[in-house]
Amino acid sequence: MIDKETKIKRLKQGIVFAKQHIDDSNFNGAVVVAMAVIEQMLALMEGEDLDDVSDPDLTITFTEDCGDGEDKQQE
Repeated sequence: MIDKETKIKRLKQGIVFAKQHIDDSNFNGAVVVAMAVIEQMLALMEGEDLDDVSDPDLTITFTEDCGDGEDKQQE
């Protein structure tokens, strides 16, 4: 289980990421990221661990969480 301090750090990173989308006029992306941040904030308040859920769509992941990216599909 990830400690509360790390969860708060990730929420702050999500907020910064949403702001970057707004600055780039990517409002759909900003809304998606902001909604994920809200879901994680609610989970944190309720004491739920989103790193161990049956619906992983609610989990924000960052590059350091996803490895080196070798599994990404080629476009």
